[in-house]
Amino acid sequence: MPLRKYEWETEDEKKEVRKRVDREKKFVKYWKDNYNLNVKEDQLDMLKKYKSEIKKILPIMDFVRSLELIENI
Repeated sequence: MPLRKYEWETEDEKKEVRKRVDREKKFVKYWKDNYNLNVKEDQLDMLKKYKSEIKKILPIMDFVRSLELIENI
């Protein structure tokens, strides 16, 4: 018997798990295809929370990286 990657007890739980996993995979694929970002599984929650801000800052990312931070003395 093959080892299951996700655990469920009933068919309803199985559907919910598959639905969640498919949704996450689609989200990751969207960001990879459209924004060239490789999103890891542990970063999904943060990305979902700040997705509109991330979309706004991506075009100016190189500029933001070139800025120099001034440390407080």
